Amino acid sequence: MSKGRGTLFFYNPFTRATIQLPDLKRRYNLVSIAFSSLPTSSDYVVFGIAHDDWFEISIFVVAWGNNFWRSRRFLNTNVEKYMPCINNPVFYNGAFYCLDYNGTLGVFNLKNGFIWKVLVKPREHFNAVYPSFLVECDGKLLLVDLGPFGKSVGIFRLDFSKMVWVKVESLGTHMLFISNTSCLSAIAPNSCMENKIYFARLHGEGILFYSLDTGSYHCLGSQHSVKDFYDTTEQLNCTWIEPNWLGTTEQELDWLSI
Repeated sequence: MSKGRGTLFFYNPFTRATIQLPDLKRRYNLVSIAFSSLPTSSDYVVFGIAHDDWFEISIFVVAWGNNFWRSRRFLNTNVEKYMPCINNPVFYNGAFYCLDYNGTLGVFNLKNGFIWKVLVKPREHFNAVYPSFLVECDGKLLLVDLGPFGKSVGIFRLDFSKMVWVKVESLGTHMLFISNTSCLSAIAPNSCMENKIYFARLHGEGILFYSLDTGSYHCLGSQHSVKDFYDTTEQLNCTWIEPNWLGTTEQELDWLSI
């Protein structure tokens, strides 16, 4: 969570525990932010990206126990143009993957130092007007692409050997949870929830989801079934979270004193 443009902190709504992060030296408009693991883990890293102007982006990183953010600016060249959008980066195989408006992937690698790279491949350009989202699922990096008003839903897997997007026809026993601020995957607790994508949208008071089996949108608690987002309301100020009821020690919560 954030307070203004310079203060970030973690808040567990189930235990009400709070972890303060170091303040940013300057106020930045972070368009995307993500973290690598639980904030009480010793290998924990927070990653943020800001769009300074048309020619530059800034990367911000702070590791568990550090009392300051590391930052660096990177030029946006004509070949490697990256336009940050408001969606969450995904930590996958030791790196943060970021998706821009046109489907271009940027990667920040933690293994080899402070390295930011805009990938030449894949160059699958999705429509910048409509959102796309990254999510890790069953050890794979997936992209969920939505058409106008949600009239089309495409799921693609990144084939790292050829660096191309491959269409996914089924999620099997998994389910996805998609929003601008967080995208999660999980094994469905029952067959009624598997092979579905849940959105931060409501029809009435019911959560909207898309079924890959029927090719339609449905609504929890009703017989609602449609082919698009019409007559639904997007919940802009909300996020998907994984419940964590585990208690934490004072040392784990006091990051800045480590």
